[in-house]
Amino acid sequence: GGWGKTTLARLVYHDPEVKDKFDIMLWIYVSANFDEVKLTQGILEQIPECEFKSAKNLTVLQRGINKYLTKRFLLVLDDMWEESEGRWDKLLAPLRSAQAKGNVLLVTTRKLSVARITSNTEAHIDLDGMKKDDFWLFFKRCIFGDENYQGQRKLQNIAKKIATRLNGNPFAA
Repeated sequence: GGWGKTTLARLVYHDPEVKDKFDIMLWIYVSANFDEVKLTQGILEQIPECEFKSAKNLTVLQRGINKYLTKRFLLVLDDMWEESEGRWDKLLAPLRSAQAKGNVLLVTTRKLSVARITSNTEAHIDLDGMKKDDFWLFFKRCIFGDENYQGQRKLQNIAKKIATRLNGNPFAA
């Protein structure tokens, strides 16, 4: 956590050029609670004029997706953890058979295995930590309130050891 996956996805999602390419923009926060029925309901809730929002049966909900998700869409599934390919296939089946062409599924995850399951291409981005020098300035701002802090040498040495262990993770800083 804290590497900027969701932040990057938000920038893509809210980019005007991206919005111009899609008729429907969908965002689902998933986390560890992978429930095909609830996720499908969440998708349907964001589709205007959809009548299937209150159904509890996955088959009925998937029919709703087939009926109402007829325009080009971008779907962000944020913070995915589920590694079961079978469960993914169940969720994605109606999305893969959508009528419109050029739909995009953007998944944020900490697990490369999840990225591989959800993609039929090798299109994934690995986010690494901040560069060492940039992270040190950022870390000094977080702990000393000033990226140019030059105070107590002993305190700075301790901070450098901590910063090294954080591997450039801004959230940990």
